[in-house]
Amino acid sequence: MTGNIVQTHMSTIAHSASFTAQINVYNRNENRANNYYWHTWNGNNYCHYYDNWGYHWYGWYIGPSYFWTRYYSDNWWWYDSGYDRWCYWHDGGWWWQDPARVNVVYVYNNGNYSPINSAVSDNNGSNLVVYQSNDGTRKVKIMGDSRDAFLYDTSNSPSFDPVFLGTGVKDVKFSDTSNGSPLQIILTLNNGSFQMLDGNGNHYNAGNND
Repeated sequence: MTGNIVQTHMSTIAHSASFTAQINVYNRNENRANNYYWHTWNGNNYCHYYDNWGYHWYGWYIGPSYFWTRYYSDNWWWYDSGYDRWCYWHDGGWWWQDPARVNVVYVYNNGNYSPINSAVSDNNGSNLVVYQSNDGTRKVKIMGDSRDAFLYDTSNSPSFDPVFLGTGVKDVKFSDTSNGSPLQIILTLNNGSFQMLDGNGNHYNAGNND
């Protein structure tokens, strides 16, 4: 489930609006329990299976690889039996939310899980640090030696392109929106100052935190 072939395939189907629409049609109409429905898409054979508990599974043949995913709540899921946890597909990888600490999210990386508020990938030799809001709708990436920060809308229907927030960013924190309050973003800069922004990257104020 984690090889390059599978990762590339999952990225392709997850970004195809037409394929997602077709999957939703299959889920509505192919609903006889314990039955296998075979289809072909993009040159690959795949199987839709509807189980006794009402879950929809999709099995794929990709060259020599064969794997199953579950489609549930408008997302693709994979069960990592080694860690006994369900992971969801997001932003080119398998992600897992800690049920004991719901504000902590991990991304699967070569048999291990890395928290997304630490360096999880490398961008042309420069560390890339990713921060995710608790509600999953916003992401801030800090990259390069200059620590440039960019805001991304990660909701199902992004309302804006990536926004440059600033340079020399040391840390990012998101406010809690579980009580219905609007999202706020706090940037701590290398010089000790901070900046507060709304969920679209607009500045509220800037000043020292002492």
